[in-house]
Amino acid sequence: MFEQTILDTLIIIGMFVLRIGIPVAILFGFAKWLEKKLQPQETQATERRGSSARIIPFAQPQPTTLTRATRSVTADEVKRANVR
Repeated sequence: MFEQTILDTLIIIGMFVLRIGIPVAILFGFAKWLEKKLQPQETQATERRGSSARIIPFAQPQPTTLTRATRSVTADEVKRANVR
């Protein structure tokens, strides 16, 4: 009985590969070939280097001295802002 279970499992895996895996692989291969064929000639001449691109590290902006956003607001300015 245990041998039959192993055999059934192998047959199910094989059927899955034959019925689903191989057609999907063929479909992706055909899509890649068709994409390459339908590319304009200008883009075919220049190869993309997406995998060799380096990531630029993010640099924090340096705060400027005494900008309007960072200076303290006086009580008179608050009153004038509330009057409007």
